[in-house]
Amino acid sequence: SNEEQNFGQWQIPGGEIEGKNLKEELKRELKEELGVKLISASFLFYVTTVRGNVHFFKTKIRGKITLQKEEVSIYGWFGLDNIHKYNLSSSTQEAVRRLNG
Repeated sequence: SNEEQNFGQWQIPGGEIEGKNLKEELKRELKEELGVKLISASFLFYVTTVRGNVHFFKTKIRGKITLQKEEVSIYGWFGLDNIHKYNLSSSTQEAVRRLNG
């Protein structure tokens, strides 16, 4: 499964799209994984992977991060200047590459 493939790697919160409205799915995933409320989101780009397209958004959230243990084991904040030091999933590596220009 995807969870097994990415075990031990850092990745940006997200998940499978169950509906057609990307912002609604983003809202659901942020609530499920981090327990936070989505305030605003703007689409940045997408990355094509073997499992499909991974969409990336710039977001503003509200609330205290509360990890859903079945979804996320740990979280961290990283700057683009030092994130390359971490074991990142392939889609997160591509997102960082694009964000760094």
